[in-house]
Amino acid sequence: MAEVLSWVKDYGHFFATNPVAMLSALLIGGSIGYWLAYMFSASQLKAKDERIAGYESDKKEYLAKIDDLKARVTDAQKRLGIEPLGQHRYAAMTMLELQQCARNTASGLRAILAEYDRTTRLELVRNPIEDEPVSEQRAMHYHQQYSQRLTRASSELMEAYMNRFRADAIAIYAELRKRGGTVTRMPGPFRVFDEFMLQNPVNGHGIDAVSQALESLAMTLPI
Repeated sequence: MAEVLSWVKDYGHFFATNPVAMLSALLIGGSIGYWLAYMFSASQLKAKDERIAGYESDKKEYLAKIDDLKARVTDAQKRLGIEPLGQHRYAAMTMLELQQCARNTASGLRAILAEYDRTTRLELVRNPIEDEPVSEQRAMHYHQQYSQRLTRASSELMEAYMNRFRADAIAIYAELRKRGGTVTRMPGPFRVFDEFMLQNPVNGHGIDAVSQALESLAMTLPI
């Protein structure tokens, strides 16, 4: 403070008697002050923009993670046959749309059954036990391989139902029943349809029963 007062005392008379110099000094000082203020504001704005850009980047990253988690939850719900909370899409369908979905699902079930039947027939053809004499040891070996292939085919059939059809079959069945559809007496080993088969049809006969039940409901739906 003392240095400033000394400077004013030494140069105050000069500036008082030279207004041009005083105005120039004021303009220079003001310009320097403005430039410093501008640079400070610019740096603050730049830092703010960088923070906003960082927030936007984090937001996009988190939204992408949320979308990924939603997709995983939806996939898990479909695999487990769990209907998501809220109204499912079949509830908003017209009678004709729901009827068509039931028939399409039944057709899809028949398709995987046909593929399973084709595979088991091929495995039977590949089994040489019926066609040529073999030793007991070799027959046991063939039988073991044949059983393993049939077991694998059966597992693939059930996996296809669980992953691709179960959730839709359960939801469609419930909506058809809600709207007045009925399951008529069915041919085959299951004379009366057990709704538990929607959750776990156990084998190809159970999947066929689910297919027939959906078709029966679609046919009896009051339109």
